[in-house]
Amino acid sequence: MKPTDTKQKIMDTAEHLFARDGYRGTSLRAITGKAGVNLAAVNYHFGSKTSLLETVIRRRILPLNQIRKKRLEQLRENARKKKKTPDIKDVLTAFIEPTLLFMESSPGAKNFIAFIGRSFT
Repeated sequence: MKPTDTKQKIMDTAEHLFARDGYRGTSLRAITGKAGVNLAAVNYHFGSKTSLLETVIRRRILPLNQIRKKRLEQLRENARKKKKTPDIKDVLTAFIEPTLLFMESSPGAKNFIAFIGRSFT
């Protein structure tokens, strides 16, 4: 297995277990056992459970935020040209719609959304 495959497998498994059991309820042993990798692989690729969590979040949030930023910049530019304030509905759509599209099209998206939702409860 290539190191990138191992890293991906660890992230996918961690995302699933964080969604199901929460961050505190998920051990590194559970992650590596389910992923079928050596415990040392987490330390090699991520350094710590906290760093793994940050990486799992970043890999989903950064692309979503780039899409949101682009859409909001387009709204601002259109508003500037029309010399008026963007409609609040358009602003909210620019912020929320990328998440909904992500949920429909991205493998693992439901795990990530479930994990984020679980984090707020």
